[in-house]
Amino acid sequence: EVGQLAVEMNTYWKNPLIRIDPPEPYTPRIISRVTPTTRFVDLRATNELPVVCINRSFAILYHFSYAKSTKKIQAKIENFSHADEIRPNWFEQVWLGWDNDPLMENLHPTHPPCYRRAIYEAKECLPKDMQNHPQVKAGIPNKIKKMIT
Repeated sequence: EVGQLAVEMNTYWKNPLIRIDPPEPYTPRIISRVTPTTRFVDLRATNELPVVCINRSFAILYHFSYAKSTKKIQAKIENFSHADEIRPNWFEQVWLGWDNDPLMENLHPTHPPCYRRAIYEAKECLPKDMQNHPQVKAGIPNKIKKMIT
């Protein structure tokens, strides 16, 4: 009876141990019923109704697309479907600048308030499959961890 399912998410910044806080308000649609009349009306949304949002107490989407190396983030924003919306100098000022100022706020490349700040999150808060990821095992620099804990 559900046309589409949307889910709340935890978004990670530079490393799976650094989470955006508070969680961004975006709740992507991740599953849609498919019928002969189903049509995409947006990148992830279809015309199927009703749309139901799964509360984070039941499920969370772990979003790691910003938990990447500088080189991969640079490639991401150059090929991003919203590349023309990225705020000027975001890569230099925010992505690179955050390493020297981890208390920086408004981190999102196109909608700054959506990524208010980045905080440390213990590996036990991650899905079990991620707890052994090489980035998690490597940890984060103590200087940054102390500032964002």
